[in-house]
Amino acid sequence: MKSIIIITVVLFCTLTTQAQTRDSFPSHENRDSVILEMAKIKAATSEEMKKADIQYFVIRAAQNTFGYAIYIDGNMAIEQSTIPSLPGTLGFKDIATTEKIAKLVIQKIREGEMPPTLGEEEVRALVGQ
Repeated sequence: MKSIIIITVVLFCTLTTQAQTRDSFPSHENRDSVILEMAKIKAATSEEMKKADIQYFVIRAAQNTFGYAIYIDGNMAIEQSTIPSLPGTLGFKDIATTEKIAKLVIQKIREGEMPPTLGEEEVRALVGQ
């Protein structure tokens, strides 16, 4: 499982670097091939993650706040002790909000988004800030 994640990240970085180094203004053809390849990788990752055992655990964070750890097939993939996409060093104020965010992250992983990213608006909507 770890190898699939590592391969996905390396392939993404390689494809992105190749597209950037061809020239300053890559042709539509080059960009389209990178986009197509990334879509294939995302679909393959999604299929693999649908079969994976993905769990989250609420963890303690600084100053009586909470974070989460995401495990894929028994291996820790993510440990998040601060609120993603928002400034600051504290975690979530309550367990319920922490669980909402952890479940959203798992949903994104299952959809093939690896690493999963959360936008500021997404997080604020769930956190209530």
